[in-house]
Parts: sequence; C-alpha cells; structure tokens
Amino acid sequence: MLRRDAHAPAWRRIASTTAEALAAVPDPAGAGHDVLLAASRSGVERYDPRAAHARTRELDFDEAFTQALGPDARVRGVGAGGFAALAHPYTHDVVHALALELEHPDRMLRGAYYLVRQLDGSYGYSLVRDFLAPRERASPSRLVALAPSPFDDAPGVWFLGADATEHPVLMRGTLSRGSAREGIWWDRSAPGHGLALHPAGDGWLAMLYSYDAGGEPVWYLAVGELVDDRFVPDSNGLSRYRIVPGEDAPTRNAERSGTIEIRFADARAAAACAGTSRDDAVALAVLALELDGLRVESCIEPIVYGPRGLPAIDTSGVWHAGSSDRRYGIALLPQGYDGRTREAALVYYYDAAGEPRWALGSGEVDSGAAAIELSSHTAACLGCEPSPLASTRAGTLSMRMQGFCGRVGGSATIALEYPGPAGGMLARRNARLERLSHARCY
Repeated sequence: MLRRDAHAPAWRRIASTTAEALAAVPDPAGAGHDVLLAASRSGVERYDPRAAHARTRELDFDEAFTQALGPDARVRGVGAGGFAALAHPYTHDVVHALALELEHPDRMLRGAYYLVRQLDGSYGYSLVRDFLAPRERASPSRLVALAPSPFDDAPGVWFLGADATEHPVLMRGTLSRGSAREGIWWDRSAPGHGLALHPAGDGWLAMLYSYDAGGEPVWYLAVGELVDDRFVPDSNGLSRYRIVPGEDAPTRNAERSGTIEIRFADARAAAACAGTSRDDAVALAVLALELDGLRVESCIEPIVYGPRGLPAIDTSGVWHAGSSDRRYGIALLPQGYDGRTREAALVYYYDAAGEPRWALGSGEVDSGAAAIELSSHTAACLGCEPSPLASTRAGTLSMRMQGFCGRVGGSATIALEYPGPAGGMLARRNARLERLSHARCY
C-alpha cells in the first residue's frame, strides 16, 4: 500500500498486503476512527492508520473453517466484488459481507459460501443454497459477488454466482432475523426476572432466574437444542436443583421442576409481545413456562445496559469451578469496547437449606478486571399477583480474567450472603473459573 501526502513529491510505502478485497470499517476497539480490512485467500487482516498501519490478524480462514467444517475445508479465494456493506435486520448495525470460494471433499459441504462481519470484529458464515427448491434447480457452486438489494419491496442481499456448468446464477436472500442470541434476556414489562441463554455442548443452556410463590429468588436450568427457531429442552425440562444439607452435589427436585419453550420466530406478532412498546428491541422471543401449576407466556428481549461492542477479553458465558465445587456458578455478559465496558454478573448458588438462590449486579471492567456489587431481589413469581420488586445488598464479586477468544480464563473472589430467612454464605477466594458454555470467537 502506498500513500501520497498533499505536499509530498512522491508516493510513500506504508504497508505490504496481498489483499483481494478492501473495506474501511469502524475500529472494533472503539477508538472512534476507521480501520482498513484486507481480505485474501488466507484470511482477513486489519490495518490501523493511526498506529503506523499496524497489522492485526482478524480472521484466519484455515483455523476458522477447520473448526467449523473439519480439517479438509479450504478457502481458494474471495469474490471479485469485495466487501458489501449491508444493514442487518437483526442488530440494525451495518455489517460487511464477503463472498468466498471454498473447497471440501464432502459434496454436501461444497458450494458458494459467504462471511458476515459484525462491527465488533466477530464473524459468521453461511452457504448460499435454496434448500426448498426442486433438486433440478441450479444452485451456485461458487459465489462471484454480493450486493444489497436496491428495492424496498425486496429487501435483503443479492448473490451472483456460477453453477457447476459455469452458467450465471442470481439469487436473493436475507440475513437471519429469528434465532437465539447469546446473553441475558428479560421482559421489560416484568423487570426482576430474566433468562441467561448460552451455547453449550451440542446445544444451548437456558437459566431462568425468577421467584417462588413466597417471593424469594430461585433459579431453574434447562439444557436443549434449537429446532425450527425454537428452544426445546431435553427430557429433564426446566429443572430445579437443591443440595441436601451435608452433601456436596446438587440433585434435581422433580416435584418443583417444570417445562420451558422459547419461540424466536415471528415473536413481534405474538400476543405476549402486544401491549408494551418494544420497537427499540434488537430481538424478541416468546418464553412459555409451566411452573408450580401455573402456565405463563412472556415477551423477552436481550438486555442492553452498555455501549455496543465487545472487549478484547470477552468473558461472555457461564462459568463454574468445575466438578470439585458445584455449589455455585456465574453467568457473565460484558458489553462495550475496551475502555467503555460494563459487565453484568448473575451468581447462582445455594442457601443454608440447600435451595437455589441468585444475586445480580453489574460494574465497570478494565482489562478483564472487575469489582461488582451484588444484590438479592424479592418479587412476585411469574403468573402470580404483582408485588413490588425489592433489592438488598448481598455481597461482592471480583474477577481477574485474561486471554483472547476461546482461551479466556481467570479467577473470582466471592463474598455473598443470602439475606432471606434461610441464610447461608458463599465465600471463595481466588477460585479458578472454567467456562461451562462455548466461547464466542469467530
């Protein structure tokens, strides 16, 4: 790359790159200026013009597609059309899409792929194929370029590709609207309740924090999978656990457990989402529960309490101390770039009687370090007669986390006392944390 200043007599070399596509995007570190993306068949580099064009490897194609599609996936090149800027209907952000030519020995995994880059520098990938079309209809075997649709009555993105016989193929698609979004969800019409939702194992983990019939905080856990834009739990349903005094491992309380379903598709048109304005919600879902003989449906959305973006040390997910200490866990959700990061923390634990309790708090994060004040809440159970939401200071959580992408780890110090009638303390010092959910990376 060369640059010529206004008064310079010649071009000056500022960086070397083998880019096949270039794009200017906001700095994902939140510095407030644009950086340059350069894509080649090996990956995507990022250059910072305000740091002497320092280069950062943002995405390595071999590493990313090996994780996603196996060791035989190979990117041969990027589309001639370069990056396309699109308005994402899910986040309302401007995202950047890039056509790829990918090889794979498995015929089912061959075809025209593209990447979608979010403003925080994270990536998703997709295969361009009309899965509902007749088998004889041609689908692109490689993607040449993509562009936003110019028509208001046909929004989305257009794909220009070539089929196996090199005939041109033009298709139109949309970026996904209805799907699970990792993080903490809540119902703005019923504050004080929430749902931590994270990918884990081969499926998803859903933790409901709410209240029992007496107004005391209680949490439930479900493990399941996404089926047709619905979260469907396994045979345990929505489980309530407790620890029998004198024991170290929790057991499922079948009599106090229930059922759960989360529907992500077409939630804005659902009856549960009517009556309260949610126009600014980045996503909506319908949460259907049955607990203690009560059936209730709520309209939930991802909670927003900080600026957009993610820090370099991304602690999003559910953490615990491993099999050696099963008396507590922590769900974390940071929001905002480095220097402007806030983190919500949901600590779930057991009181002196062995019943499941939780405390919630949020605070500033600096380079993976945080000190968060925790509060315990009381309110009406879902489906019960409303009662005021009250909070009591319950303790503190401090953390020191380090690492990048899927290699983040660290420790926590917790001093927490349940203020309810049963009492009970949770005290840990510099306890090593293990991630229970999947790390958010590419």
